[in-house]
Amino acid sequence: PGKVHISPNTKALLPSDIYHTESRGVVWVK
Repeated sequence: PGKVHISPNTKALLPSDIYHTESRGVVWVK
């Protein structure tokens, strides 16, 4: 686990120092 699909609105709320977001909306937890 560690890869999650989210909406752009949700991505904007995530702290970038913890989560790495890809352009297609996939989030990797560092």
